[in-house]
Amino acid sequence: MWISGSGLFPSVRPGLVLRELSEHLVIEDPLTRDKHALNSAAASLFLLCNGRRNAEDVAEFFALTFGEKKTSVEDKVRQVLQELVQKKVLVLRTLTAR
Repeated sequence: MWISGSGLFPSVRPGLVLRELSEHLVIEDPLTRDKHALNSAAASLFLLCNGRRNAEDVAEFFALTFGEKKTSVEDKVRQVLQELVQKKVLVLRTLTAR
């Protein structure tokens, strides 16, 4: 599912184990034993995904945090969120599923 529009809200998938290691956030799925290491920027995006913010909101929060213009980070934010959904560490919820 492609992340676009205001009706999809990325959320951290329940059951994952998160560990901070120096400059990275390591996400481990205890069921599959898959591990993913996120750099600080990707980790910031990941942690903004609380199921209450859509992709546009996440981009706005990210831009404010790093002193960037929202328009300059939107495409990259969507790309990273899409990769995290494909890795099954984020799930997309709709308004009715919130």
